[in-house]
Amino acid sequence: MEQILRREAVFQKINRVFMPVFTLIHIIWGFYFVWLGQPYYYILCFCAPLFLALPYGLFRLVHLRISHQVNLVIYLFVVLAYSIGLIAKAYSLVPYYDKVAHCLSGTFCTLLALLLFYLIKPNQRIERQDCTMATVFSLSVSIAVAGIWEMCEYAISLLFGNDPQNVLTTGVGDTMQDMLVCTLGSLFLVISILFYYCKGKTSFLMGAFEAFYQLNFGKDAKREHQPAEKRNKV
Repeated sequence: MEQILRREAVFQKINRVFMPVFTLIHIIWGFYFVWLGQPYYYILCFCAPLFLALPYGLFRLVHLRISHQVNLVIYLFVVLAYSIGLIAKAYSLVPYYDKVAHCLSGTFCTLLALLLFYLIKPNQRIERQDCTMATVFSLSVSIAVAGIWEMCEYAISLLFGNDPQNVLTTGVGDTMQDMLVCTLGSLFLVISILFYYCKGKTSFLMGAFEAFYQLNFGKDAKREHQPAEKRNKV
């Protein structure tokens, strides 16, 4: 636990630098698009700092302690998918960037699904026999999110008459490829999950998972939620 707290302190310092830099860059970027007269892009820029508050609001809503390592994972994904992909137009300018983003979204969703698994597990203990159930659950949630995302894109095409799924040029190809690379990204993290349960080895992402788990469900975390008299007896 002490090692996890030390790592959390390091990532807290990283986030304290990252957050104002991220905000400043997007504000300057937004005024650049104001100067160009492109309201769509300056609205995206000015809304970007809201993503910094998202994990804090979400975890407060479900009464969970913040993990600065998980926060950084979220912020990095926002930069890749939102800032670079959408605002910098990498989706249209960089070949296959869309597929890379979908692949990373699979990895990202699998990590969040693993956190969700222990949030809803009755005893909330990490046990070796969790390996199969936790892996299948996390992979299934990630694939389901990929399917729901494609349903939303289909609904957008019906409502607004555009073609976010590139049906006119690829048929069902683009949709299927997005779901396949998302599943591939999920499988990348599944490998780390298996090493974690079977070998006790942690990668960057599994280290973030372990920190979040220990802060919220570990012995020390549960002890903090006990009445003072019970803590003193332990």
